Amino acid sequence: MCALDSIATVRPLVAFYVDEQNGVLPHSAFRGQTPDETYFGTGDALPADLTSRAAAARLARLQANRGHHELLLRKRV
Repeated sequence: MCALDSIATVRPLVAFYVDEQNGVLPHSAFRGQTPDETYFGTGDALPADLTSRAAAARLARLQANRGHHELLLRKRV
C-alpha cells in the first residue's frame, strides 16, 4: 500500500503546499510579492525594497569592477 493512499494522508500535504505557494513563495507576476501579500495588500513596500536593493547591488558591482580594472592597469605599468 502506498503512503498516499488515504485522504487523511494527502489532505495535510495539500494544505502545506497551498500555504507555501500562497504565503511564502514570491511570484514574479506579483512583482516579487506572494499571492497573499497581493490579495491582502500587506506587501506593498516589497517592490520598492527590491528596486532599491537591486540598485545598491548594481552600484557595488560597478565599484568592484572599477577597482579590479584599476588593479589590472597598475600591473601593466
